[in-house]
Amino acid sequence: MARLLKHMHWAAYDVLWLATFVDLDAVPENDESTKLAMNTLSDTYFGVTGWTKLDENGDRVHWDYDIWAISENNGNYEWRLDARYQVDPGEEGKLMYVE
Repeated sequence: MARLLKHMHWAAYDVLWLATFVDLDAVPENDESTKLAMNTLSDTYFGVTGWTKLDENGDRVHWDYDIWAISENNGNYEWRLDARYQVDPGEEGKLMYVE
C-alpha cells in the first residue's frame, strides 16, 4: 500500500505542474486554447513519473504498469511483484518478469 500511495503522490505532483503550465499558456476561458495547450505541453513534459504525452483518449502513452500476484509464503498470503509492463518513448511496450 505504501508503494501505491507514494506513486500516486508523484503522479499528483506531475498533474499539478502540467496543469499550471497549461493555465499559464492557454487563453483564459477558452476551451479550445486550453485543449491545445494541454496537448502541446503534455507531449513535451517529462515529470517525476516520466513522459506525460497523451493518446486520443487522454491516457498516457508512455506508462509503466506493475503486475502483482498473491502468493503463499509459509502459510501466509502476501502480494508479490510478478511482472512489469514498460513502455519507453519510441519503442514497443515490453513485459518483463520479476524473478
